[in-house]
Amino acid sequence: MISTKEMKNCIGENILVTFTDGERLSTHCEEYVRKAQEDEEPMLFVSNNLALYQSEIEGIEIL
Repeated sequence: MISTKEMKNCIGENILVTFTDGERLSTHCEEYVRKAQEDEEPMLFVSNNLALYQSEIEGIEIL
């Protein structure tokens, strides 16, 4: 799982996301959303209206 600092650094960038299951996705990061409540987790909104949760992301490479 990546840090919130890494997630924030991706805003407005083209990124390559590696998921915890080994899948990879090349996309554009549109927004970082912090957790609003204790039972939630931070996420990234990316192209095609996808939301990527912090726990799903193994790593991010800025392209």
